[in-house]
Amino acid sequence: MNFNSAPEFEKEFKKLLKKYKSLETDIKIFKQVIENLYEGDNKTDREKFKQKFFDGKRATIVTQSKKDQIAIKARLDCAYLNNDSLRIIFIKESDTITLIEIFNKSEKQREDKERIRRYL
Repeated sequence: MNFNSAPEFEKEFKKLLKKYKSLETDIKIFKQVIENLYEGDNKTDREKFKQKFFDGKRATIVTQSKKDQIAIKARLDCAYLNNDSLRIIFIKESDTITLIEIFNKSEKQREDKERIRRYL
């Protein structure tokens, strides 16, 4: 699975990294979870994991385009946060994940829908 990130994401990431020192490690763990979500060894286990991931409060599909692109908003566990949580928006397209937005939920309630439209 290939991971890319939008320039806006990189800027937001650097800003948040100053506040939350564990963010680089947290993103690596998040990428591993996403890889397991779409490229697990056993298809049955992968489907169960995917169902559990989307049925709970971990993630939700924001929008889906006609070109088999899916925009997903997910929680990002951060070791430096106690009760707050970070959100990450990414687009899944075939074997590529593009990270497009990251934000602290206590500072910003909603994702940038215009940015999602641009990347879809």
